[in-house]
Amino acid sequence: MSRYSSGRRYEWRSRDELRKRGYTVIRSAGSKSPVDLVALGWKDAVLVQVKHGGASRLDYQKLQLCPAPPGTIKEMHLWQKKGGLLVITVGSPSGQRQPSQDAALRVSARRPVR
Repeated sequence: MSRYSSGRRYEWRSRDELRKRGYTVIRSAGSKSPVDLVALGWKDAVLVQVKHGGASRLDYQKLQLCPAPPGTIKEMHLWQKKGGLLVITVGSPSGQRQPSQDAALRVSARRPVR
């Protein structure tokens, strides 16, 4: 299986999880942006980067620094070989201020999804 096929499979799994939470999900196929999925709800939006195994500090920083409207939630979906999906909320969903280029990485919540 190619890396593209493998990545797509995990993106589809994350898409399905977001749909269960009531979101309409758009996949950014083949992009090299820090966002793989955009999930739109009635009250909020979620930008998602999907990874299998693990993510580097740079991956978190790229997602944190990605421009987004106030109130947008940014999540890293980490698919573990054992244990399923770990969802990590990156940065502040409040949208009060945009992080600077040298902002320290803040991971505000970790929750396993079963």
